[in-house]
Amino acid sequence: MKKNLRWLALPAMLCSMSLVQAEGVYLGLKAGEVDVDLRTFDNATNVGLVLGYEFFSQPNYTLSIEGEYTDTVSDGEACDVEGLVGCGDWDIQTIAVYGVGRITLSQNTYLKLKAGLQHEEVEVGGFDDGHNYLTFGAGLGYNINNKLSVEVEYTMIEEDASFISAGVNYKL
Repeated sequence: MKKNLRWLALPAMLCSMSLVQAEGVYLGLKAGEVDVDLRTFDNATNVGLVLGYEFFSQPNYTLSIEGEYTDTVSDGEACDVEGLVGCGDWDIQTIAVYGVGRITLSQNTYLKLKAGLQHEEVEVGGFDDGHNYLTFGAGLGYNINNKLSVEVEYTMIEEDASFISAGVNYKL
């Protein structure tokens, strides 16, 4: 199931490349830790791709839609999980669509708020499981110039899991 999600995400992102010529399109890369609030799980490290379109802009705020795909590059370890004898590796893969608002705090600094729908695929010790969730997040960003920005962000993946990340966005 996990491989299916990966191959579905790639065509969706590539098809969206037709938007690249449109004003307000941006691409991003992010990396961070997936923190699970269960004492038997160690954190995993994920990297992600972001494709966004800023469709409304005012001097003090902007509205965008973002597609995001993340995948684990460094597995966490899980112990004492039902159906798993001993300990095993775990990883998570997510694909999401968010509505995003950015509120200007100062000349180059902004607050980012997002909410959307996310599908996750979790693999623990060889067992796969997938779920859909409503998800939200918040972060701080800094515009280096009119094309390049950096962000730190907290995203709630599900009730007991979150993604704490840093990333960079480039406006095309």
